Amino acid sequence: MNVSIIIVTRGMSELVDTLAKRLSSLLSEAAPGVVGEVLVVAEDLAVEEPGTRVPLDSGALLVRIPAKRGLGYNRNRAIEAAQGDVIVFVDDDCWPADDWLGELLSPLADLSIDGVMGNVHIRPSSFLGDSISALGFPGGGTAGFEVMFPVDVEGFTPHISTLNCALRQTMFSRVGTFDESMVAGAEDGEFSHRMASAGVRVKFQPTAMVDHAARDSLTEFARWFFRRGRAARQYSRKVAPGGAIGRRIASYGRIVWMHRTDPKLVAIVPLLAASVLLQQAGFIRELIAEKRACD
Repeated sequence: MNVSIIIVTRGMSELVDTLAKRLSSLLSEAAPGVVGEVLVVAEDLAVEEPGTRVPLDSGALLVRIPAKRGLGYNRNRAIEAAQGDVIVFVDDDCWPADDWLGELLSPLADLSIDGVMGNVHIRPSSFLGDSISALGFPGGGTAGFEVMFPVDVEGFTPHISTLNCALRQTMFSRVGTFDESMVAGAEDGEFSHRMASAGVRVKFQPTAMVDHAARDSLTEFARWFFRRGRAARQYSRKVAPGGAIGRRIASYGRIVWMHRTDPKLVAIVPLLAASVLLQQAGFIRELIAEKRACD
């Protein structure tokens, strides 16, 4: 199996370099028959066109791309640069477990499976940080992927998050690549909709674990959910809401029930309410921006 493990990042940093070394090490220690590359796809204000693959001391390859084009654009340039038959996306603020790569790739031994969605562990934080993580983000947060997203009895899901997933290159010829007009986010949600419509089979693999820090500031919380609101408007231009709103409300109910005896509930409920208001504000802001662009 030829694998391209990809970090998409806004710019090189010590943390990104450390993660690249970690991924290179895990790839070198992978099971027999697993070979490949680690790509760092980094935004650069000085770049006007995607660059060539440049070796890094970490063992990874650096591809510089134009900045501020949106995550859909960034991920598509990563797919173009990758040479593997399987594309693995890992967020630049994650830390994979020792057995992560083997666990993530193992379902792909079944050729009828087109992709694998991994799991996330949110590190313990402050009272506020743990309460924010309980809202289900990123990748299910401490609530869990199965609470936030559909997973059937056989472990298949119609949703992927590029936080931690593996996708066969052949999937992109069936589904297309990421929508580059969705610059605020939710590009993986829109991709998931097309993926499910095409009958693509994605296995949720709870043992393929990456570690992720909690969001532990109200400012970061507010920015995140406001941007999610903007992304929701961009998503709604592409996909009819259908049952998505109902599923999200149901997931909020499950979160409250899960924490009904938890002291953090006094923070979780107001944070849930605030997240809804912030998303509505972001949605309206995007509508206003659209109207101004049309005038």
